[in-house]
Amino acid sequence: MAGSIQDEVGHAHQQGMLWERFGFSMQEQSFEVDPNSYWSLPIMEFPISNYVEFVVAQAFLDRAGRFTTWDIELHCSFAPYRRTLRKVNFEEAFHFRHGAMWTEYFMSFSEETKQMVNDAVKWIFPWGYHWYGRPDHLKGHPDQLTYGIRKWTNDTMRGKWLKSACLFAQRVGLEVPAHFNDETQEWVFDEPFPMLFDRDKKEWIREESDWDTFINEFKIGGPMRPAVYERLQREEWGSFLWQS
Repeated sequence: MAGSIQDEVGHAHQQGMLWERFGFSMQEQSFEVDPNSYWSLPIMEFPISNYVEFVVAQAFLDRAGRFTTWDIELHCSFAPYRRTLRKVNFEEAFHFRHGAMWTEYFMSFSEETKQMVNDAVKWIFPWGYHWYGRPDHLKGHPDQLTYGIRKWTNDTMRGKWLKSACLFAQRVGLEVPAHFNDETQEWVFDEPFPMLFDRDKKEWIREESDWDTFINEFKIGGPMRPAVYERLQREEWGSFLWQS
């Protein structure tokens, strides 16, 4: 876990150095901006309850993140960004493979850990499908595609992730809310899309939402926002930093 966190801090540093090429001060952006203005994927702002949840998140969500960054490494028109993503993607591949290995281990270790894995998958797996945001036909600002920052659309990445995640789940005996359509030869997500997530109960409200409501809830974030950003700005290290 500590190694993965160290890698992610390094990824942020690499992104920050690229940002400074365009005149942004990472000192200001990191320590002088109102912490209420920061936001990330809500799943990043939930406390992890145990190590099983951590490795399941790696197995599915680091896998989702890597399709985003892999697209940039392969296709970005800005060469420094592509070069930066080579190292990032090498480490991200290690993260999701580490998660996959330990998820498989806990699936077979005991009935208790198997149940813990399945409980984690129920709320973590749909975040992977929602990771890429609006479907292509509702995407209003295609600038990243127009200017060659990336090539794969949201739905392209979502489809690549779903196939990869389902094949992994199939291999280790995990039940996930998706099936393979023999006619289209594609994997299909079986849950409503998009769905809202209940922060307090840590579970999905399994009925279809409209996208404006979903995006508004998305921007509210997880229960650790903005406290985690405030702590980072105060540079509170040690065990206290990780308390919820």
